[in-house]
Amino acid sequence: MATNWRRALVQERFVPETRSGWRDELSPTAPRMPVNGTGEVAGVTNIRDCVSRQRGTRRVADGTQRVCRTKTRKVACGTEEKCTRRDKGNGFAEEVCHDVTKYCNESYEDCDTETRYRNEPVYAQQCAYDTYVWKPVDTRELKGTEGPPRWPDLTAGTNERVRREEDYSVLVRYDDGGVKQHEVKPTREEEFIAWKKGQGVTLTVTNLGKVEQVVRR
Repeated sequence: MATNWRRALVQERFVPETRSGWRDELSPTAPRMPVNGTGEVAGVTNIRDCVSRQRGTRRVADGTQRVCRTKTRKVACGTEEKCTRRDKGNGFAEEVCHDVTKYCNESYEDCDTETRYRNEPVYAQQCAYDTYVWKPVDTRELKGTEGPPRWPDLTAGTNERVRREEDYSVLVRYDDGGVKQHEVKPTREEEFIAWKKGQGVTLTVTNLGKVEQVVRR
């Protein structure tokens, strides 16, 4: 069994940025700077440079059209002889035949008048505006194979925050017609450090070779 961990701190800064959006979705809002990395408001200010651009399309009725579809129906097309064997009760049987109606498949056109549509472009005002966004400015990372996992050193400054990322992996090797391995991905540190090298593990493997369950012993 092999264990690996990765921990990273991403330093993000709340910085101004110019973006574009549809005028009817933009509501002027004053920005607010974060305090200890929270409570920020991105804001929407200085809406400007609006131009008409295609936003999508819409279907518009444009008269009618005759639409025909080929369908199939069964129709009588003569007769055919059908025979059955009847037991006479004396050890003999007789064949009784009679004519029955024969049916064939016939194609036909089923036509109807339907509304015809066309696509029309839909235009709206697209504008530039000023706002604030979180942008990464620095990343510190630590990796290891032995626990306990550690966090790197990184401090947030004014209008900044530190976002945490962590990944854990446990590779369990087992024999199933040859040496194979299965990766377990713990989501929390407590789950990861519970795995210890040399620890016994019970695996449930399907006939198709898929690991369905992993239990520590």
